[in-house]
Amino acid sequence: MVVLAKTIYMVEDEEFYFLEQAEKYDEILSQNKYNKEQLSVIIKGIKGNYNISFYLNPEFTEEQMNQIYLGLKNDIDVSLYAKTEYDDLQMAQIRYGLQKSLDVSVYSKPEFDDRQMKEIRFGLEDKLDVSIYAKPEFSSEQMYEIREGLKARLNVSIYAKPEFNSDQMYEIWRGLESGLNVEIYAHSYYNHKQMGAIRYGLELGLEKYADGFADPMLPDRRMFQIIWDLKDRNENN
Repeated sequence: MVVLAKTIYMVEDEEFYFLEQAEKYDEILSQNKYNKEQLSVIIKGIKGNYNISFYLNPEFTEEQMNQIYLGLKNDIDVSLYAKTEYDDLQMAQIRYGLQKSLDVSVYSKPEFDDRQMKEIRFGLEDKLDVSIYAKPEFSSEQMYEIREGLKARLNVSIYAKPEFNSDQMYEIWRGLESGLNVEIYAHSYYNHKQMGAIRYGLELGLEKYADGFADPMLPDRRMFQIIWDLKDRNENN
């Protein structure tokens, strides 16, 4: 019985079934530019017949090379992120966006870290107006609070300002969601605990007494005490 056996080409300890792949790897190996981890990603690309020239820059880490390899494997335009100015986590966010046919140009900028990119990507996926928060001056946490407000169809312009931290933003959009007059406490001189106390007072229907408990000089615990006293007084009248 005749058995057809495949020819195997060996380059050091690596097996290839096609001569041109073996020759390509041998050429790359002879350059002595890459470490073992980088070579492992190069081998995957060669065996998959992908255009590995996109990640043959030895300045790419193994993780960066792998993100480019995954993009090639998914047949997306890796040229948009196959750049050393992006770390592997940023590359991943751009790749996810490309795989979902999003306009990644909105966030494929080195000044955004991967968490900021993620928040912008989520906004694009939800078809929100991300231009409101796709700005480097907003942290990923601030972006999240603005995105949540947009999803709830709230007027985020009231708090989509860098001077508010994410905790303050949360208190303002919760107030907007409840239909409260947030103008009373949407000021950066209140910390988020004070804002939470004022919001609580407004939720109890004590807006007309706001001057008594919305004093920025009062600590949040004192605000709550005044609100509880007002609540008791109203209930006993």
